[in-house]
Amino acid sequence: MKKIKIGIVEDEVIIAYYIVDELTKLGYDVVEPAHSYIDAISMLHQHSLDLILIDIRLGSSKDGIDLALYIRENYSIPLIFLTANSDKATIDKAKKAKPNAFIVKPFTPRDLFTAIEIAKDNFDEQLNVPVHIPTSIIVKDGFDFVKIKLDDILYVQSFDNYVIVYLTTTKRIVTRSTLSEMTERLTMNNFFRTSRFHIVNLMHLEKIKTNHILIAGVDLPISKNIKKMLLEKLNSI
Repeated sequence: MKKIKIGIVEDEVIIAYYIVDELTKLGYDVVEPAHSYIDAISMLHQHSLDLILIDIRLGSSKDGIDLALYIRENYSIPLIFLTANSDKATIDKAKKAKPNAFIVKPFTPRDLFTAIEIAKDNFDEQLNVPVHIPTSIIVKDGFDFVKIKLDDILYVQSFDNYVIVYLTTTKRIVTRSTLSEMTERLTMNNFFRTSRFHIVNLMHLEKIKTNHILIAGVDLPISKNIKKMLLEKLNSI
């Protein structure tokens, strides 16, 4: 049976390696722990993880909640928060990332095992539940509400508090929304956020260049890291 591969993000080195040792004893495959947000991003790029443990407080400008939100947007793996603070304000903030479990410090090896097994089983069950996949969305266009077929969307571009939806019909629809809100609505496999300003429909992807991608003859910028994730996503579709 394949071992569950686990990543650990913990800024306190002693605690991080304590967790590594205990999880290894429990029979898990544990990769080298990350101690910061940046290290964690690198770990995610290098390893195909089955689950990740994240300390909420990472001692930097970007904390574990920021990392969890990034993971939710770019990966499909269960995540468990580690925290020494179980106050309502911390928990309410952390819930925005929809963690699969919380482990409150100090914890025991049994706490780790229980949380990991339940989180992984529940996550796998959710993946196997049949999901209705929408074929269209409704947006406000001026004073009217317009139904747009998802297949007709080329890409979406943010502009202040608005987004512009570019369509195959050459028509553009400007609607009041943020790109994050549109990302939540366009969760289907064909859509991918390529930058802070763009979501693209991979069905209409024509070419991937060094620093750009081509959609319907339009060059859109893409960073090296996002390009790598895009290639990984295309290989998994």
